[in-house]
Amino acid sequence: VERGVAMVFQSYALYPHMTVEENIGFGLKIAKIPKSIRKKKVIEVAKILRLESFLSRKPKTLSGGQRQRVAIGRAIIKKPKIFLFDEPLSNLDAELRVQMRLEIARLHKELSATIIYVTHDQVEAMTLADRIVVLRDGIVEQLGKPTDLYQKPKNIFVAGFIGSPKMNFVKCKLIKVNQGVAEIISEQLTNNILHVKINEVNSKELIPQSEFTMGFRPENIVLDQKGPINCKVIVVEKLGNISYLYAEIKGGGTITLEQPKLTNIKPKETISFFPNPDYLYLFNTNGKRM
Repeated sequence: VERGVAMVFQSYALYPHMTVEENIGFGLKIAKIPKSIRKKKVIEVAKILRLESFLSRKPKTLSGGQRQRVAIGRAIIKKPKIFLFDEPLSNLDAELRVQMRLEIARLHKELSATIIYVTHDQVEAMTLADRIVVLRDGIVEQLGKPTDLYQKPKNIFVAGFIGSPKMNFVKCKLIKVNQGVAEIISEQLTNNILHVKINEVNSKELIPQSEFTMGFRPENIVLDQKGPINCKVIVVEKLGNISYLYAEIKGGGTITLEQPKLTNIKPKETISFFPNPDYLYLFNTNGKRM
């Protein structure tokens, strides 16, 4: 309480012998807050988290989502300046994760407190964060708004981590740069020339015949029989509002292509497409975005 910091653990860390009311108010009890004030504050927090009808229950009688709300309530009641969330949704099933994401987003707006939220789930990061810090081996790879990390990844690690399904990567070779457009060839995709618009670049590194990695997201393509890229579909995922095509490329790899709504394309069909030149990315041999 005195430090102004509250922690929400991955494993809930609730006291099994205490009721929900006692768990939520335990921090105030340790701080020797009078019982009457504690009870009033617990009821206030229970209303925020919709736990009023569970106050007399023990944790073992609660669902995973309810236990997590109790853990969050124990943190909220201290009215901290900073919340520390350590992968709080990783033990929940898919439906509860979505529900609790909404709860946490709502609480963030209501409490107007800083939340430092650790997660390996990039969907959680994209939907909950105002700013994201992408860490790898203790090193900050990139810091910024979710949209900036999605649209302007600094390197191939961030580009592959942010986005679901992740960005496609293929090897390519630079032919030349002409008026802000790089002409490249990728043997993994096609021997036709592809064009990449260059907006931010260190021109010294764009040497003809240099090898790079080209990246494009599944949604940034247009299926067209005249498209320069041909590939064979191996798996089709139809999710109702969207479909994903998984196609073979040379060298044994696969790429993912997104199509709105349901698609009539079937496995073993050969398709052609145009990648959107505005959303093609080039990465050098060190993984830095060109």
